[in-house]
Amino acid sequence: MNILKEQTSELTASLHITLEQKDYEENVANDLKEYQKKASMPGFRPGKVPFGLVKKMYGKAVLADKVNKLVSDALNNYIVENKLAILGHPIANIEKTGTIDFDQQSDYNFHFDIGLAPEFELDLTKAGTLEYPRIKADKETVEKALEDLRQRHGIQSQPEKIENGVSISCTLKHKTDVETTETSFSKNIEIKFDDLTKAYQKQLINQGKDFTMDFRPADAFTDETKAKQFMGDTSDDVDFNNLILTVNEIHLNEPAEMNHEFFAIVFPGHDDIDETKFYELLTEDIEKQFERETDRYFLNKSVEALVEGHQIALPDEFLKKWIVDNSEGKITEEQVSAQYDSYARTFRWQMIESKLAAAHEEINVTTNDIRNFVKSYFFGGIAGMTEENEESSHRMDGIVDMILQNKDEERRIADQIAEQKLSAFFKTKIPQVEKSMSKEEYFEMIKNNNL
Repeated sequence: MNILKEQTSELTASLHITLEQKDYEENVANDLKEYQKKASMPGFRPGKVPFGLVKKMYGKAVLADKVNKLVSDALNNYIVENKLAILGHPIANIEKTGTIDFDQQSDYNFHFDIGLAPEFELDLTKAGTLEYPRIKADKETVEKALEDLRQRHGIQSQPEKIENGVSISCTLKHKTDVETTETSFSKNIEIKFDDLTKAYQKQLINQGKDFTMDFRPADAFTDETKAKQFMGDTSDDVDFNNLILTVNEIHLNEPAEMNHEFFAIVFPGHDDIDETKFYELLTEDIEKQFERETDRYFLNKSVEALVEGHQIALPDEFLKKWIVDNSEGKITEEQVSAQYDSYARTFRWQMIESKLAAAHEEINVTTNDIRNFVKSYFFGGIAGMTEENEESSHRMDGIVDMILQNKDEERRIADQIAEQKLSAFFKTKIPQVEKSMSKEEYFEMIKNNNL
């Protein structure tokens, strides 16, 4: 076997593989002998079929399989041993290779085209100085967050009568079912009193358990979307104009009072917290949550700036052919040409990312990173589930193993960790200028930048 590399341009080359009969004949003969041991044909005992007959029946298929495997292995080994940095994978050059005739030929020639990754020096300063948006929490956002917290930590009660702010557990049935005691339709639902129209609120106010009334979802809710969601959640044969509602239970969640006890629950570890300090902490917490969004924005802008700054040359025509070939008929040449700028940015970023990973070990995602992420996500807030506790640690490991059996989930987690690491890395390495803005201004900026 012989392999020759011919440089066809600065970033492309052709690999010519010559395969002689001596390279494959022993392997083919050995495989045919294994076939002979298992062959079963009328007139012959199992394993006693003549070798010549086995070769006549299976020889061509075995030869083709062995030649293809030898060529594939030789191709991959040559690339690895010669440390060729390629883009995509080799593409068979059908025109140069011609037609392979396994009946007549004993020596074979194969030609493959490869795209070579260009050499370049990684330079983070080429990203320049980037803008980092700092979203400020406005009064409305803070008050809405406070309202949600007060509801979450409020006091649950079950008043005897329906009043403003309650939620109602009830059952819906067809009128005909109520009259005949049959059950063609029955649905238990939870309705917020404040979501109902004034007409329905007037009928329900001060009523108690077992109260019944006619109910038409299209007329009951002030928000048309809620009515559509309700009706879309049931089968098509339900007559929504002939339903009876029966009140089962009444629930009231009284918002937590603005006192030291509530402040301490929301922000444990802060002693003697007063209302002013609470608002400060809540505002900081909201803005910290916004930071996850703005970190993603900064990561995208950093990637964009590094790709633009490095101006990496690519073997464009080879890559276009490779994308079509790799799509297995799902993408046409015309589609690739129209979208090639996007593909090219992806290739350039992959080369930059590879150099970053080689130069900065801290941004690489390890198995421990993935396992610790899962542990923190599922067990971070559970008392007693700590590494110091041998029994709980063993239990955690078993659950983590089970979760990570789903390889798609494992990849999703790894991608999420990689994004977080890369974002944190860029924030320390790429200069930035902070720009304060409202939430609305930020999302308008995202919209205008198509991010």
